[in-house]
Amino acid sequence: MPEALKDTLFSRAIVHNFAASISSADPAFERSTYLESVLDSGWGALELKARMRRMALCLKPLLPQDYTSALQILRRAAEYFPQSGFASMVFGDFTALYGLEDWDASLPALAQFTCLGSAEYAVRPFILRDQARTLRRTWSASV
Repeated sequence: MPEALKDTLFSRAIVHNFAASISSADPAFERSTYLESVLDSGWGALELKARMRRMALCLKPLLPQDYTSALQILRRAAEYFPQSGFASMVFGDFTALYGLEDWDASLPALAQFTCLGSAEYAVRPFILRDQARTLRRTWSASV
């Protein structure tokens, strides 16, 4: 039987690589605490997007409480993350969850993150909040 897509795109190894990228960007990041909270006993039952959401939610208590500082760490971490594709969407998911009040920081970050995979889900809350403002942003590879 083939491996489930959720186990391919969000394998334990990919979660470990993701945590390593955050640690590379921020040596104070509590990598083992993050891995324990993400890969707890319920991980196996989570479906694809629920795994992405868990990875984003578990970042919040371990990054600086100041959103802009946390986002800067994620932007640096994105440069270290060895995978592109669906798993890199965690960066954008964090931005969508916590960045709707800081457009000046969030929109350039989403432009960077979309180059790794996609920010199509992450940009939607911004479009819903203010479509004209979101669409004025140049969504190109140059950040």
